[in-house]
Amino acid sequence: MEESTEHRDAYNVATFSMQCKPTPVCLLLSRYRLANIDIGFHRLTRISLKYTAVDECIELMRRAPLLEILRLFGVIRSSGTFPAPSARIILPRLRRLSIFNTRDATVVAGVLDSICASSLIHWDYELSKDSASVDNIISFIEHPSFSLKTFNVMGCHHVYDQVHRILCHLSSIDSLELKFWLRTQSPTDELLNRLCASDESSPFLPRLRTLEFIPQLTFPWESLPRIFSSPTRQFLKVRVDERTNVDIPDEAAQQLLELVDTGFNLSVLRDGKVDLLEEYRERRRLSQTTHQ
Repeated sequence: MEESTEHRDAYNVATFSMQCKPTPVCLLLSRYRLANIDIGFHRLTRISLKYTAVDECIELMRRAPLLEILRLFGVIRSSGTFPAPSARIILPRLRRLSIFNTRDATVVAGVLDSICASSLIHWDYELSKDSASVDNIISFIEHPSFSLKTFNVMGCHHVYDQVHRILCHLSSIDSLELKFWLRTQSPTDELLNRLCASDESSPFLPRLRTLEFIPQLTFPWESLPRIFSSPTRQFLKVRVDERTNVDIPDEAAQQLLELVDTGFNLSVLRDGKVDLLEEYRERRRLSQTTHQ
């Protein structure tokens, strides 16, 4: 169900209703007031909300106890229509939560502070520029005892150095995807240091099996081999999917290629297709042939 009004404040439209009140299982709602929809919500298992006020998102979650998948995009400030819940809304079946393009940290806090998702397995999250939202994330993680398996997190370079604070509370994850727009190499140090220094006495992401970087702009290629130097990371699958047309420095490319040839599970791709290390190997072979 979608309404094409360009601006959220201008969508005072007629109520959607039918003679026979529908009770859908899936709902897509974009720029449309919850109060203007006359349907049953109790059977919903999948909800996707775009440019919806935070109080309406929370109210919809309250009305959908069977919810399994929730996707929130561009959530905006409260419309003042629905009061804030007095206690967290329990969503016992919620398995996947996605929050994208929501820049206002208070809005994100409003969502995370209002729900409890003990069965959450997959979480896709765009980290707000306001680092204060990290505290709300940690509170959301610690309130239930869920065992998150997959965490896909993205954001700009200003907040990358906050990621390790969140990951310290996610010891159950086995798959981590990091998509950040990095302008300098320094913000990566803390996360890499923790990955490399982790051992049985001070575990950091002890169950991690898959680590994927999707960098924009710069990436610390020379630091990547450090991950495999830790005994606890010998069997880690590491993938870097470069989305910009950059060249890996020759020295770093040589080190990474040696890791691959040794047997480590490492791949460096461009746009998920071009194998940059094999490209470097072929370029080096041609150079050696030319000079013979």
